[in-house]
Amino acid sequence: MSEQAIMQTRAEIRTGTSLSAEMFRALPESNQIIEHVDGVVIVSPSPTILHQRLVLRTYDLLRQIAPSGEVFTAPLDVYLGDDTVQPDVFWVAEGSACHPTDNDRFAGPPELIVEVLSTSEGRDRVIKFDLYEQHGVQEYWLLGADYVEVYELQQAQLRRMGAFLAGQSFNSPVLGTTIHTDRIFLSAS
Repeated sequence: MSEQAIMQTRAEIRTGTSLSAEMFRALPESNQIIEHVDGVVIVSPSPTILHQRLVLRTYDLLRQIAPSGEVFTAPLDVYLGDDTVQPDVFWVAEGSACHPTDNDRFAGPPELIVEVLSTSEGRDRVIKFDLYEQHGVQEYWLLGADYVEVYELQQAQLRRMGAFLAGQSFNSPVLGTTIHTDRIFLSAS
């Protein structure tokens, strides 16, 4: 790819474009959700109202209960090896292996990642799941419209702890507390 092509804005990049990690990371900043997995660019459409409500409610919840560190939302790059993802919500604990880079992004696995399922559900359930497992994300939540699936890293594999509907609760090993799902789903729709 030519230097001129690298200089094009992220908004001009299309899903399926092949780029090296170095070329992708040299692209200008953008508010659009653009990820880079296995050398291929993935551009996501803007989220739905429900998606944003779930993201914001989860962000608010985590900010209130996380024992230390910081909570972030997309779009913000997280480098996992040569791949770049933008999790919907993620928590970085104090002293985490997930650390700021020189270009003000993150490198390494956050302790907790939350993805809100949308029309590209397979990407969150398969591609990102495998990537997060491979890089050692300690806990992974997949949010549907009215449920959350929770996975915990055990012996280098993300193991399903269960699926929980509104009105139920589960224990978060990484946060060390009980999560009441109504705090995510109540009034989200």
